[in-house]
Amino acid sequence: MAAVFKLGDRIGEIDAQLRELDRSADSVFGLLGGMPARLSVPRIQRYRDRLNALEAAALAQVIDDKGDTKVAENIVGKSGKVSKRSKKAAVARAKLGKKNPSITDKMATGELTDEQVDVIADTDRKTDGAAGSDDSFITDIANAGIDQSRSVAADFITDNADADGTQSEYDRQRLLRKANKFTTDRRTDAIMFEGDTAAISEIWSAANRRADEFYRDDGGRDLAVNRHPRTNEQRLFDALIDIFKNGTCGGGCGHGDGDSTSSADNDNESAERHGRGGCATLGTETAYNDGSASNPTSATRSKRYTPKVTSSRPTIVVGVTLDKFLGLDPNSAAELIGTGPIADTVLAEYVGNANIIAMLFGHRGQPLWMSRQVRLATHAQHVALVIRDKRCILCGADHTKCKAHHITPWSAPAQGETDITKLVLVCDSCHHYIHDEHQTVYQDAATGRWMLRPALPHEIAPSRPPKPSRSEAPQRK
Repeated sequence: MAAVFKLGDRIGEIDAQLRELDRSADSVFGLLGGMPARLSVPRIQRYRDRLNALEAAALAQVIDDKGDTKVAENIVGKSGKVSKRSKKAAVARAKLGKKNPSITDKMATGELTDEQVDVIADTDRKTDGAAGSDDSFITDIANAGIDQSRSVAADFITDNADADGTQSEYDRQRLLRKANKFTTDRRTDAIMFEGDTAAISEIWSAANRRADEFYRDDGGRDLAVNRHPRTNEQRLFDALIDIFKNGTCGGGCGHGDGDSTSSADNDNESAERHGRGGCATLGTETAYNDGSASNPTSATRSKRYTPKVTSSRPTIVVGVTLDKFLGLDPNSAAELIGTGPIADTVLAEYVGNANIIAMLFGHRGQPLWMSRQVRLATHAQHVALVIRDKRCILCGADHTKCKAHHITPWSAPAQGETDITKLVLVCDSCHHYIHDEHQTVYQDAATGRWMLRPALPHEIAPSRPPKPSRSEAPQRK
């Protein structure tokens, strides 16, 4: 009986502590709720980091040395109000903290956010445990913003890839490939594809390219986005259907499937033929936002000739060293830009079916330094930017969503130049932000990362003139 009384006393003591903890938390929450957002939000974020670190440390204690996470998963999901994704993320942070306690310490001090730790955990899984123990990599992640953290992680994965491991992962994905047809909660039918990264990336790149042609068919920049007959998601759906029906070129237009590196002029001509000839025309009627089965008269094909970088974006870009290509470094892995390392069997397929462009940075034979001769980046320059920057230098967006940006604007008083060393790859969103907020990019000398700073007066381009009416816009011949 004495033991029972002691146990009861202990339970009562714990209950009292929990009640006191709840009262203290209510007091803190009450104080935060009465503060202005500029004062409360930074503290809420700081406390959240501390709580995430406490959660990771507590869960790490119940993960055994063999890495069994079942008990931890049950604890996280006990309330029934945590999604599977959140539960897995919390347990992955705990498992990483057990492996490397310094990560949990950095979470507690705010050096690492939970999102950055999630990036480390994902990278650790993709590199067979190399990332979670690499202090240099963890420091780089801590010093980078969350968007640039993903770029740091992608480069680490590529740098630590080897041919055998990449081939094994490709073979594993190929064995697990499948397609499922199902009905969604919105009572629409869907098909889900699972498979190797290279194949999925190739299909998605082709769909985005075709959807960009449909965007011009729908009115392009001559028509406000909210007046387009279909959304971007609908264009992607139509693009995939068109590709499945007609192939990556389709319609008998005479373009080879591997011709993903045509010049800007040829590509504009290609887009015109795609839009008119059947290469980008569905065999069945397409339903538009207004419920009709035909394109509204307002959505005529854009006649405004704007030689954007999008018209010359390469669909698939593979980075491979000369030693790898010549067979002198067989253990290294080639990289599918925007995706990551690819298997040697995939590389062999690309080499056998693609146009190969040899590009040596700094080579005088490449037209990469155009000075003030042209305003827009050439096709060769854009390919070089994709290989060099790989993705948006600020947010890490995929290179297919990016364009060449002059570090010093072309029309600014300082007169920017179209040189490869004075261009960077940025997505549309970041590009608008840079210009609208009068920012400029610079490369940090210590870390090599691209950063933003307020632009000086001579680095600011004049405001753009109002958009011309359709009759005033330059017409494509």
